[in-house]
Amino acid sequence: MRYFPTSSPLLLLSLGFLMAPLTACAENPSSEVSMADLTTAPTPLCAEGEIRESFITDHYRLHLCSQDQELWLVGLASTRPGEVVQARVMDTPEEEITAQGEDQIQYRLAEGKLHIEEDGETVTEGLYESMDFALLRDGVPLAGEDPEAIATALFALPPEEITSESGQQSIIPLPGENPPVVIVEKTSLPDDSVSGIRYRLEFLPVPTSTPDSPQWTLGWVGRQFTCWPGRGSQEWNNQLCS
Repeated sequence: MRYFPTSSPLLLLSLGFLMAPLTACAENPSSEVSMADLTTAPTPLCAEGEIRESFITDHYRLHLCSQDQELWLVGLASTRPGEVVQARVMDTPEEEITAQGEDQIQYRLAEGKLHIEEDGETVTEGLYESMDFALLRDGVPLAGEDPEAIATALFALPPEEITSESGQQSIIPLPGENPPVVIVEKTSLPDDSVSGIRYRLEFLPVPTSTPDSPQWTLGWVGRQFTCWPGRGSQEWNNQLCS
């Protein structure tokens, strides 16, 4: 593991070499997260440090921060309230940042995405392609008291339309997630290249909702694919089949 003192020439050289290619590659605007956002987070992030660069990904608002003679990747989840990133930078190879947080969780910021690896498995972002809400099914309300019903209306076939030729589908609310997360999975599709498609829908609380009467609104949706043999990967990923 490699740490850089704040005043280290190696740090300044690494930052100068890294940040321009990474920002250009990601084509992300500078984050509008303020220092107040960081210091009021559940864990104080970069409370007395210096922010070197900021990034926005699909799920996170992040800073590269130097504090206490070390370089940190810190930030907050934009679609997962309360989730915090706080990890010491391990290395800064070209066009990416790698860092390690508590419990040996690995973070890699590259190409505008934050890839999080826990116990050898990538657990967020990199496996899904973000979807524009304009591509969603018309006429379906994106807010309500039942996230599973919203997910079903957006992506599932009505029961009367499911046949052996249409493939199989599952609606899976992830247990223990708050705010809710729902997976819609379709497999054995009647397509010459795509064998399966999976949608992940993450919800946020409606500002006017109450604990006694919670209301949810769709905050983010992504999709991933599996392919038939010879047409691409048979593992779930965000690459289109050929």
